Amino acid sequence: MPSMPTASSSAPLAPLLALGPHLPSSSSIPSSYMAITSSIAWPVAAHALDGGGQNPPQGVLLLLALSHLLGWSYTAAWGLSFLPQILLNARRHSVTGISIDFVALNLVGFAAYAAYNLAFLASNTVRREYRERHGGVDNVVRWNDAAFAVWALLCASIQLGQVYMYKRAASQRLSHFNTLVLYAIGALVLGSSLLCASGGEERLQWLDVVTGFGYIKLWISLSKYIPQLRVNAARRSTRGFSIHNVLLDAAGGTLSLAQLALDARLSGDPAALTGDSAKLGLAIISLAMDAALCVQHYALYGPHESPLIRMHESADEEGGSEHAGEAPALAPASTADTERTPLLVASSDRR
Repeated sequence: MPSMPTASSSAPLAPLLALGPHLPSSSSIPSSYMAITSSIAWPVAAHALDGGGQNPPQGVLLLLALSHLLGWSYTAAWGLSFLPQILLNARRHSVTGISIDFVALNLVGFAAYAAYNLAFLASNTVRREYRERHGGVDNVVRWNDAAFAVWALLCASIQLGQVYMYKRAASQRLSHFNTLVLYAIGALVLGSSLLCASGGEERLQWLDVVTGFGYIKLWISLSKYIPQLRVNAARRSTRGFSIHNVLLDAAGGTLSLAQLALDARLSGDPAALTGDSAKLGLAIISLAMDAALCVQHYALYGPHESPLIRMHESADEEGGSEHAGEAPALAPASTADTERTPLLVASSDRR
């Protein structure tokens, strides 16, 4: 448990005291509120609710409730964002229009993000090391963050399975560059974990390893969109890539930033805004890349069948297309990600 702050630590709550009338004494506060404030690691707010020198204002409790609402709302939006692409692939029995690099990087990225969140929530060692570096303040990672990360990992695994199950073009391959990136990530995680486990914590702490998971997720969140943007540009179309995924992702990013800012304000620690670097960076990068994908879909290309798709279809027919059960082959990073798409597609499949 985090160390309780002194009475002077309630100073950051002063601007919030004017938000509403004082509630009765802390003994009359429902135990559910006490459980909430202790579990979300807001030491200043929890101190106020636990009788740390002043009664909690109603406005503080309202802001706590708003933060929980924002948290589960962005979790729902980001969680639902995976389903349109999965359903579209299943309906078409094809993954044409999707970058294989995007799918593979997505899986590794969310594996790292799940490890990052679960470590902060489940490891006393990681939480202790974080408090030692941040003046006794806990990280603002929440259980809804972990719930989203685990769900996202499951959905990313399903999408990778669809790559093996459904039709794809012969030119849909995992690039040599991203293959090397994934091997490098695996070696880095294994090496740093072994160093900590072998007693090298004087040089590297478990907090550093966990923070590394967060930065891995940030890197992948940035790099995974680039192959998909290139695929859309090469085909002059966003057909096969669900725009609903992008819209829900953008909504989740906005709500996530709002919750993180509110949590930092309530904690009385402005550094908490950057303390959860993975969540902050993930939201900002997601919004920027979502904007680029929306420009491609609504302004540049759209989900139509472009002449380039017909041209690449002819080339794939000559070279042969890959089918279900075959592993995606490797290709040089410079190989264009082109797809084979049937000429006749029902209008309901065009997103």
